[in-house]
Amino acid sequence: MRPLGALPRNPSFLLTYLNPEKLNPMKTKLTKREKTAQAFCQSIRESLARGDSYSFTVEWNRSATWGSNPQIEYRGDKCLSVSGCGYCKLSTALADALRFLPDDETAQGRIHSAGGCGVSTVKTRLREAGFTLEETASGKTFDVFTLRPQA
Repeated sequence: MRPLGALPRNPSFLLTYLNPEKLNPMKTKLTKREKTAQAFCQSIRESLARGDSYSFTVEWNRSATWGSNPQIEYRGDKCLSVSGCGYCKLSTALADALRFLPDDETAQGRIHSAGGCGVSTVKTRLREAGFTLEETASGKTFDVFTLRPQA
């Protein structure tokens, strides 16, 4: 019996199971929530292109297991799903919902990777991409943010 993890020395095995297409970690299809976030970001871009600012609300829903969880909706559909503990849920919600704002994939990745690191990190990454995010109101069950093009 072969030790666990040992690969056979058959070259056809290696060509079949270690081809670059199977090793590519990049996801090619978006989930329904990612598509909703993409549409949300498109509506923000259209509003900003007209010279307007764009305000949106983050609602905090109570969970018996995880405490309060942030939720951003666009046209009745959720843009994201955030739960758990031990990290900044608000920054994760903002990064997940706003990551499709820039056209550049590198900038999208930088914004998305800021999730969980704090709202100030998300604001910095958005500023680097040419946007200004301000918290304009907050309460026990909501936060309101306004997005503007950077001056």
